[in-house]
Amino acid sequence: MQYNFLKNGQIKLLSLILGGVIIVLLVFHIINSSKFHIVSTNPSTDSVSYMTPFFIINYNKALSSTVSISSSPNLIRNYTVNGKLIDISLSSMRVGGNYFIDIKSIATTNGEVIKDKIFKFSAKNISYYNLPKDQQKNIINNQDRYPSPINDPITAHLPYLTIDYTLSTGIVAGANGKPELVLEAAILLSQADMSHEATAIANYKQEVISYIKSLGLNPSNYVINYTITTP
Repeated sequence: MQYNFLKNGQIKLLSLILGGVIIVLLVFHIINSSKFHIVSTNPSTDSVSYMTPFFIINYNKALSSTVSISSSPNLIRNYTVNGKLIDISLSSMRVGGNYFIDIKSIATTNGEVIKDKIFKFSAKNISYYNLPKDQQKNIINNQDRYPSPINDPITAHLPYLTIDYTLSTGIVAGANGKPELVLEAAILLSQADMSHEATAIANYKQEVISYIKSLGLNPSNYVINYTITTP
């Protein structure tokens, strides 16, 4: 009986200790979450494209207009402070280039301060068409920064689909890191084409060229990437 009593007493003591630990952790979480901190960034530092037009930092509290920002290399065009956000407009970057943005000092409207928060990233070769919609929209609204690929007249006619091929556009980084337009032509071979595959591919490539010419455009002005799909 004495053993059972001690065992039950130990269980009660452990329950009290565990409950106390949980309460302490909850209080710590509440206090910690109420501190001035960064909630998220858009985009995340591991998904920045060389074409990414902005870097938005979302804080948990309303910000004052007093902020000190620098970057290396220099890629900040301008920035705005709006509510809980810092919206930083970026210059185009070099694929593979390493960059950092340093928020040297940022304060809330109540005077809380965070200093020397550095965001490091490497610019990836992510094409325009694979960027999130908000980034695409921003680029379209600021076309002067990306004139050649976005404004090329062929983009008004693509994507184009037939039973033999599909033709679409892509944007890649050029040698100087600036965006360049390429055409992606996917040739769709049928079972009947397989008996004369080489001839069929040559004919379908000529169809692609003829379609571009029908638009009044010169096919030699474009890089055309062909892919072959077999049945």
